[in-house]
Amino acid sequence: MLKIRTINCSVNPRAMWCKLFINAGFFLLITSLFFFCSENEKQQQLMYDQKRIWEEKISDDSFPTDSIRLLLGKSVIDRDNLAVSVLCKVLGERMREASDFSKAISYHQQGLVAAYKINDTIGIIQALNNIGTNFRRIEALPEASDYHYQALQMAESFSAKNEYVGRKSRAMAINGIGNVHLSFGNLDEAERMFKEALAEEITLGSNLGQAMNYANIGTVIEKKLMYDSAFAYYQRSLEKNMLAKSQLGIGLCYIHLGHIYELKNEYDKAEREYLMAYNILSDISDTWHWLNSTLAIARIMLLKNDSVESIRYIRIADKAAKAIQSPKHLAEVYNLLHEYNIKRGNYATALSNYKKSQQFQDSIQNMQKYNKVIDVRQNYESDKNMQYISGLNLRNEMVARQKRTIIYASGISLILLVFLLIALFYSYMERTRSNKILRDMYSARTSFFTNITHQFRTPLTVILGLSNHMQSESNLTQHESKAYLKAIDRQGAHLLTLTNQLLSMSKINSGSDNPKWQKGNIVVYLNMVIDSFRLYAKEKDIKLLFTSSDPLIEMDFIPHYVEDILQNLLSNAIKFSGPGKEIHVVISKIKNKEAVLKVQDFGDGIPKSDLEYIFDLFYQGNNSERNNGSGIGLSYTRQLVEIMNGKIEVESAEQKGTVFIVSLPLQQSETNNISVWTPKENERIPSSMKVNTGLNIFLESQDVKGKIINRRRSDISPTVLLIEDNDDVVLYIKALLPAEYNSVTARDGTEGLELANELIPDIIISDVMMPNKDGFALCREIRKSALLNHIPIILLTAKTTIDDRLKGMKCGADAYIKKPFHYEELLIQIEALLENRRLLKEKYMQSLFKGDDLNINDININFLKKATDIVFKDINNSGFTSTSLAEKLCISSSQLNRKLSAVAGCTPSMFILRLRVEHAKKKLVTEDKSIGQIAEECGFYDMAYFSRTFKKLTNVTPSQYRRLPR
Repeated sequence: MLKIRTINCSVNPRAMWCKLFINAGFFLLITSLFFFCSENEKQQQLMYDQKRIWEEKISDDSFPTDSIRLLLGKSVIDRDNLAVSVLCKVLGERMREASDFSKAISYHQQGLVAAYKINDTIGIIQALNNIGTNFRRIEALPEASDYHYQALQMAESFSAKNEYVGRKSRAMAINGIGNVHLSFGNLDEAERMFKEALAEEITLGSNLGQAMNYANIGTVIEKKLMYDSAFAYYQRSLEKNMLAKSQLGIGLCYIHLGHIYELKNEYDKAEREYLMAYNILSDISDTWHWLNSTLAIARIMLLKNDSVESIRYIRIADKAAKAIQSPKHLAEVYNLLHEYNIKRGNYATALSNYKKSQQFQDSIQNMQKYNKVIDVRQNYESDKNMQYISGLNLRNEMVARQKRTIIYASGISLILLVFLLIALFYSYMERTRSNKILRDMYSARTSFFTNITHQFRTPLTVILGLSNHMQSESNLTQHESKAYLKAIDRQGAHLLTLTNQLLSMSKINSGSDNPKWQKGNIVVYLNMVIDSFRLYAKEKDIKLLFTSSDPLIEMDFIPHYVEDILQNLLSNAIKFSGPGKEIHVVISKIKNKEAVLKVQDFGDGIPKSDLEYIFDLFYQGNNSERNNGSGIGLSYTRQLVEIMNGKIEVESAEQKGTVFIVSLPLQQSETNNISVWTPKENERIPSSMKVNTGLNIFLESQDVKGKIINRRRSDISPTVLLIEDNDDVVLYIKALLPAEYNSVTARDGTEGLELANELIPDIIISDVMMPNKDGFALCREIRKSALLNHIPIILLTAKTTIDDRLKGMKCGADAYIKKPFHYEELLIQIEALLENRRLLKEKYMQSLFKGDDLNINDININFLKKATDIVFKDINNSGFTSTSLAEKLCISSSQLNRKLSAVAGCTPSMFILRLRVEHAKKKLVTEDKSIGQIAEECGFYDMAYFSRTFKKLTNVTPSQYRRLPR
């Protein structure tokens, strides 16, 4: 009979459910990824369709600008970023055509942020190119270059870079970069860029794009003095502009052609081309380009000795340039007036016009610097842009990685399961071991608290005992009371030091200290620490000497650890050295591998029996009569040295002295986060210091600087006057300051006061102990000066007693920081003081315009009142300028500019303009006169200019302001 063998096929239910769960998880993962990819493509297509609808709706010039602004406000409230990006693009272009470049930048920047939020790559590239073009118009070339290069980078990394819109965006970015090179005079590089952009535009079949690049190449060829070739390029550009029906482009080509004729001295032909450009550009709203044709006609008429026509066009250009506030065009207007008056023999007027031309040229340079600084926030935005670009690149790579992710996920899951089993086993073993450690820790903790209680008991016993004795004894002499109080103070200070060291040790042991490594010249830092001990050593009649084998010992170290190490060793050395002794501190470099610090005294020495235990916690020798320590300092010192991967040794002989030797590696492992500083190019390196003349000094952590720059990104660069007679300390502090700060140095108080009167800095950082005039005397003189009293002052010194601090505060110092100081403390103090001054400026101006009754004893308010009274006396005189105000205040124009900027937060010209507008506001409300009459009484003889200025400062027109309810 056949036997059938049965097999047990039962399955573990837990294993079955785990397998089912894993399979279901993988199915859900694959389904989610497929759904995400499909939905993402649909959303992208929908976004581009909606964007095209928006652009078709508002791109027509007949669509009112005010309506676009209303739509923008509603879109911002609705958080419709797609609409915001399109609306801001159109508004920015219209503002640029109207020569309002500040608003153009603002709108395009807002559109850029919106485009990033919706991941609209084309919108981002267009916004970057638009912002770059805006900056080129105001001659802010570094910022323009940054934005065009960002646009180029994004265009080249765009997934659709080979399609029409991607190639067009790339060509625009290359064209913008070429214009930047042209402005800098890099003709060969500019020509290369323009030709590359032209080739792309020819491939795309864009007549307007070809016209722009033909004209740009012609400009480069013209600057190379190849006039016939340049003329041919301009003719080609004119043909393409006519095909594209671009009136602006046609007008600009006529200007280019006229300029070639002018260079060839063919003035009649030049006049004909300029007049054609003038007539064409008069019909469009681009005043900025139209002014070029107007000035060209004025110039050619002057060359032809037609004074009547020349002055007529000069006046037309003058009025338009003032209306759009274009320093570039105004400089050319006054230069033409200068030449015109020279020909007519009006030399005094010609000289005046020449000065005004130079002033506007200077203002253009200042504007370039101002734009470079005031838009430091753009650097912050640029960083965010780069992050977005990286995000977009990652998004493009995500699809390719998704397949690999699915394959790897199963393998990783298995590995995780294996690791989980290992972790469970390891956890069991660790728990067994930790129980033993806890028992050992309990025993050690009991011993620790027993010792620390003994350490606290001694000073507390002295303090409480003397306190009770003084309360119970009523017949104590003054000498006895003073001696008891000094003993109490001494024991209290000892108790505080003991507590601080225990807290520091606790932070280190718990791993919460988080020390910051620095890389730099340790010689400078040691010098600063030792300076803080010189006064204390001098009181004990002990000479403290510091020498270094090398002026530059660059190494990795933790600053406050080094400070604590040196303070503990110097304190012990001073305590165990008698009067008239010397203490030597020596730092040397050994074989470019380690730095060796030696602290040697010539006091009592340490017995051999104690040397073995000198670094043990709570250990104290018994042979010294002055032994009043805690037994913590040297143990704490050894702990700090070991954290920096070093070692500490001691050598001593009784009655001969002791030397502590600390060895530290010059370079730490790469795992430590070490910040590095490199001195600026061409920075002067001091050579007068006895100890250190090295390039690198102790450096700061870059993240603190970054926070300050970001918080101050919209401010003008502050000027810091640094008064210090130690060259190394000067170099150290200059390295701490962010690059955006302008730093000026002086060697003593006398030189510092002279520089302060000349420059009127935003803040002063001064040492206290200096030759000729110390920091206290400097503070007093600055606080008495009507020109300088507003400047915040920070005193840096090794004199750290409470009496010294109070004296500094009484002299007018705003902050008092001891040496060696922590870099964050100094930088935060600087920023806080500058921010307080900024808030004070706003308060002054608001109160001044509101007519509030401020403290009449405030020198700055009196200065503003005096300046205001002078302006109001000549309020109806349109020729009253900042120069006039400076003369009547008996100070130079530069001093007035710095003083008003520091006290009121605005330039003298803006100050006068705001007073005129405030005066007009009062007249509009209280007097029944025409707006034109009020404008004249307030110094405005151009009604259109008055209306624009009034609206710019009040957001309403004069007629609207008059109708507002009161």
